[in-house]
Amino acid sequence: MSRIQFFTSLILACTWASLAHGQLDTIHWIPPLHSRDAQQINDHYLYISTPSIAPVEVVIRDGSGAIFGDSPYSVWNGNPLEVYIADGQTSGSKLMVAQSELNMTLSNRGLVISASEPIFCNARYRSFYQAEALTGKGTSARGKTFRYGAMPNWTQQNLRSFVLGIMATDNSAQVQISGYDPNVIFAGLSAVNDDVLSFLLSPGESRVYSGYANSNSNLAGMIGALIQSSGDIVVNVGNWCGSVGTGSGQDIGVDQIIPIGFLGTDHILVEGIGDPTQERGLVVAHYPNTEVRLNGSITPAAVLQPGEWYMTNNSDYTGTPHANMFIQVSEPAYVYQFLAGSSSQSTPGLNFIPPISCGMPFEVNEIPSVQSIGSTNYSGGIFAITEEGANLTIDGASQFGAVAVDGYPGWETYRILNLTGDITVESTGPLAVGLFGSSADAGFSGYYSGFSLNTSANFTASSEVCWGDDAILEFNGDTIDGGTLIWDFGTLDVEEMGDDAFLA
Repeated sequence: MSRIQFFTSLILACTWASLAHGQLDTIHWIPPLHSRDAQQINDHYLYISTPSIAPVEVVIRDGSGAIFGDSPYSVWNGNPLEVYIADGQTSGSKLMVAQSELNMTLSNRGLVISASEPIFCNARYRSFYQAEALTGKGTSARGKTFRYGAMPNWTQQNLRSFVLGIMATDNSAQVQISGYDPNVIFAGLSAVNDDVLSFLLSPGESRVYSGYANSNSNLAGMIGALIQSSGDIVVNVGNWCGSVGTGSGQDIGVDQIIPIGFLGTDHILVEGIGDPTQERGLVVAHYPNTEVRLNGSITPAAVLQPGEWYMTNNSDYTGTPHANMFIQVSEPAYVYQFLAGSSSQSTPGLNFIPPISCGMPFEVNEIPSVQSIGSTNYSGGIFAITEEGANLTIDGASQFGAVAVDGYPGWETYRILNLTGDITVESTGPLAVGLFGSSADAGFSGYYSGFSLNTSANFTASSEVCWGDDAILEFNGDTIDGGTLIWDFGTLDVEEMGDDAFLA
């Protein structure tokens, strides 16, 4: 009897272009946020795009399920959407809450964006002096365990704050937030100074917490906080407003994060075009003894315990004509980037950095209005991370000026300025793309791609499989439109097979 015996464990390899990456998805959740000073938020929008050349139906609902705006909308490649949300946060905006709504469960805030085909969803916010872009991570954002990240403010200031927005997705969720400085005071009509926050959210419900930079504990005491839930939630983090510089300027810095199961160990940062004091990286640990190494160094820059954080120096960036930084952690961790859009210390922003993985796509098709928030125009551009030697194009035109990544062979970065309109970024290798824009006093940034979905495989047959026997290969994970999987069985030892035997 002929048989095939498997001596190595089953390995699942994915074709990089086919697996779903976090920002391109058929559903996105955007929890609400809060500005300490109501003048620091004016008009804000959703920008929705798709690679589909056929019309895609998009329905936007608030947390209660009520239809928002002119839903259903229709979007296709070359015809992205700009959906106006509101002006200010006291007018009942679905994406912002007033101080009187902090620390309480809200049933009709936040937005759920559903589409018949995968879409990108990017929330952009502005005021006269502030701006920011936050990209929905789709189903990659949904999870049960997170760590909080934000800008560590150095001084008290009457505009600065940290902010946290949480929204339950499919099931009721008992949420607990712990591990922050016990002296942190949460703002609201009645201030909250509990050492642990605990609350129940039904599907679609949300809560927003904020701490104002009017005490030393509130400057950085929330960073590293543990967010746990019995059901899936989506989490937005950051500052409205904040700064890691020593000056008096500040800007919005918020992003949507992913749960610990999607974190990675290898991260590449691309330096912005700001004051060096604003251009730094941040690592927030979740696992014990997390070693942080920079640019391939064998000596850790820091060893972190759960909830501890480390901020890099600007001098850790290397390269020309632009600079980048390789951050490698021994255990999966949250990695953020602080960057600015101009030399003014009034333009800092925050990016949550995607780990390098095989789930990265080969294109971002498309980024709408790369330089705009509503009718306000900025100086727009992109960051790109791709394989060394890959051909990177924007709207079909090859780009130049790649910089190798010190300490991480095989990868390179781009920083491309002065872009306008709707753009498509493609590469012949795996690709992560972020957009940014700036003016004299406001800047925004956010990664459009890079976060991949976890996958796993199970081989339920015994180690020996005879010809004619059934062997069940089970794939667990998410793909868009089915995707393509490559199964690598390692070394096969074929015994007692005739000359005409073959493997199908």
